[in-house]
Amino acid sequence: MTTRTLPAHLPPFAGTPRLPARLGQPPAWAGAAILLVAAFLIRLPEFGNPAIQIDEQFYLLVGDRMLHGAVPYIDIWDRKPIGLFLLYAAIRLLGGVGILQYQLVAACFAAGTAWGIARIARKAAGEWPAIASGLLYLLWIETVEGGGGQAPVFYNLLMVAAAALVLRAANGSDWRIFRRRSLAAMALVGVAMQIKYTVAVEGLFFGLVLTRQALRIAPPGRALRLSLLCAGTAMLPTLIALAYYARLGAAPAFLFANFTSIGLRAPPPSGGARLWLEFQHVLPLALCCAASWWQTRKEADPDLRQWRLFLACWLAAAVLGFACVGAFYYHYLLPVYVPLAIGAAPIFGRLPIGPVLAGLAMWIPFHAIDWPGDGERRIMRGSVEALAALVPPEVDRGCMQMLDGPPSLYLLRHACLAGRWPFPDHLVSPTEAHAIGINPTQEIRRLMIARPLVLVVGPPMEGAPGAALAMLRAGLAEGYRLNGTARYEGRTLSVYIRR
Repeated sequence: MTTRTLPAHLPPFAGTPRLPARLGQPPAWAGAAILLVAAFLIRLPEFGNPAIQIDEQFYLLVGDRMLHGAVPYIDIWDRKPIGLFLLYAAIRLLGGVGILQYQLVAACFAAGTAWGIARIARKAAGEWPAIASGLLYLLWIETVEGGGGQAPVFYNLLMVAAAALVLRAANGSDWRIFRRRSLAAMALVGVAMQIKYTVAVEGLFFGLVLTRQALRIAPPGRALRLSLLCAGTAMLPTLIALAYYARLGAAPAFLFANFTSIGLRAPPPSGGARLWLEFQHVLPLALCCAASWWQTRKEADPDLRQWRLFLACWLAAAVLGFACVGAFYYHYLLPVYVPLAIGAAPIFGRLPIGPVLAGLAMWIPFHAIDWPGDGERRIMRGSVEALAALVPPEVDRGCMQMLDGPPSLYLLRHACLAGRWPFPDHLVSPTEAHAIGINPTQEIRRLMIARPLVLVVGPPMEGAPGAALAMLRAGLAEGYRLNGTARYEGRTLSVYIRR
């Protein structure tokens, strides 16, 4: 049996001029090199910044403490999958404080994702437009908190690789090759789920595509068996993690942190306003996609129609994954940019509109991130350094609890943790009050009794638990002295030391 694959270059826009042939077609390695260099240049101003995003600072802290024996969900609490923390633990093995190291690794993952985007896009657009789509991905993710090590920066690489395998499998009829590609794609989805569970929506779509193709090329019984095997393959990493915690006698802690707690969070404030701003962030690439699809609407090539339909459904799955949690943070948009960048590529190969659209779509994020201006970055670094100067070196024995501020402070000062909830927002945020498995007031009472050496406190959040704040103020007045204050992200943080 033979395998039918998409031709090297689909003719998407019949009757419209293409890029001149004298530009040539660069080899695959040249595109990879361009995107790798671009990823590092775009991110260069942020390298070494200890305060890019609070989430990735905390992931690095958990990875660091895992190397010292801490067990996530038991010794240090968060709701992210264990695979994300294992990834950061592996990064900590690279040495140093870990901040520059995780940012370099994240840049490599972003470049790999951009290259994967280009490899899929080239089938319908050609090499140069495909490289442009990869560059657009690198630029646009910078505008939605993707310039560091947020979870999607890592798992997008796995998902774009899975998508490439699914596309190749869906165009083949050799059962053995189809089976191998299907299982490999679902294995990548399974690993990605252990970085963030929302990728399950995209993984489900990939599974449906593979099931449909299996039913076309094999008897129903064989197709069903493979579909079940693919589903099991995707679930295997999560089941392995659950089995490990069950062996520790901590399966309930694992299940609560990974699956139950997210449903207990209160809606974040200003969700509707943020959603409108996020729509504006995806609009330029969405318009490029729409232009590509509009001009190909009358094309008779079945391969092109299949490619376009796959991307449209993948985009819908990515948007559904973004919306399913209900917390519309900017970095949740990162997976949406992958199918958007791929789908926009064909229009970039058309003259005269293509280069104009590509240039405009690149200029908008480039202007938004103010590259390479580092005035704000210097302020952020100075804020962290000022806070670190207020924390005494004895904090490695006396411990610290942060109720606001950058979690990287734990690492920079080698502080031991005063409790299981070191993430600054967990004990004082109204969104998390009923979602962390304990009563925040009781935990703050325990902290005031334990009296860690250092407490870092910020202005109270709107709607924060009143009883917890009253107990905190009373404990500070009774047993702590103010060592100094520093500005951080527009807030004044106070560092208290035990008397």
